[in-house]
Order: sequence, then C-alpha cells, then structure tokens
Amino acid sequence: MKFFTHTNREQIKEKSTWRLSLQGFGGLASKGRRGFTLPELVVYCAILTLLVIVVMMGVAGVMKTYGTVRANQEISRSASTALERIVRDIRSAESIDVINSTLGVSPGVLILTIPVTEVTDKTVRFYLDNGRVYVEEDDVVIGALTTERAIVSVLSFTQITTAESQGVRINMTIDTSNGKGTITDTFTTTSVLRGSYGI
Repeated sequence: MKFFTHTNREQIKEKSTWRLSLQGFGGLASKGRRGFTLPELVVYCAILTLLVIVVMMGVAGVMKTYGTVRANQEISRSASTALERIVRDIRSAESIDVINSTLGVSPGVLILTIPVTEVTDKTVRFYLDNGRVYVEEDDVVIGALTTERAIVSVLSFTQITTAESQGVRINMTIDTSNGKGTITDTFTTTSVLRGSYGI
C-alpha cells in the first residue's frame, strides 16, 4: 500500500492541471484555424496586381518627365553656349569672308575677320562636324561649342546687308533623346558686325 504525502498530492494536482490546460489550448487553436477560400485569393491577387500596375505607371511617368527635363536642359545649354560665342564674335568682327564662307544653306560655315590690334587681325571659323558646332581661330581648332548628346542637325548662316550695316542671321536646330523619343528645338538669332556700321 502506497501512502501519498501532502506534497505529493500537490505535485500530482499541478501536473494534471497543466495537461488539461494544454489540451484546452490546442482545442481552441484548432477551432480558430482558418485558410483562404479560392474567391478570396482571386480578389487579393487582383488587388495586388492593380497596385503593382499603378506603382509602375507612376514610376514610368516620373522617369519620362525626368528624361524630358534633362533633354531640354541639354539642348538649352548647348544652344546658349554656341550662340553666345557666335554672336559675340560677329559683333566683334570687322568683316565676313564671303568667298570662303558657306552662307544660306546647312551645314553652313561662317568665317569672320576680327581685329586684335590696330595692325593685326585673326580669322575665326564656325562650322558643323559630326553633329557638333566647332570653332577655330587662325586654322587652330579651339573646340566644340555643343555637347555630344545635343546633336545639331541644322546650322546655317545668312548674310544680311543694309545701307547702314551688315549682319548675320543664325539658324540652329538641335536634337536630343529623352529616353523615349527625340526632342527637337530650333533657335534663330541675328547679330550685327561692329565694323560694318556706316557702310
């Protein structure tokens, strides 16, 4: 015959209570377990697909806008640099070398005679080569006035002569890519030779 002490009874009671608690917890977990039905999965997939499409369209729109802004900046920078130099040299020029210049057509060539001192002059030549505008002084190439990404498709110089002065109209068309297509812009300006006043 076995005798249980008070301590043993308490330990057995605790173990029994612990087992019952675990069994009850497992039963509750089993009752609360629930999966997705097929219609629910279809709806969730449709919503997720729609969200992905919306996000991708937004990203594509941002990238297109960025590409367009960058392309416009590239065109403006090249046009500003080239035209500013050409206009400045025309204003400083004494005459145009009409014989060796190519005027009125594209690609055009403009050759100017610019006084350096009272007794010396320099010859400045503007021309188009491989889509870029170049400048040279006294047969020495100074460099390109437009960038590689800004392609100059049209460059023409037209001589304008009046009773009082002589000038040049410059026409320039620049193309560049924005990642989705080509952006084209045309610039036209006129400058008067300083040495031609009163001719």
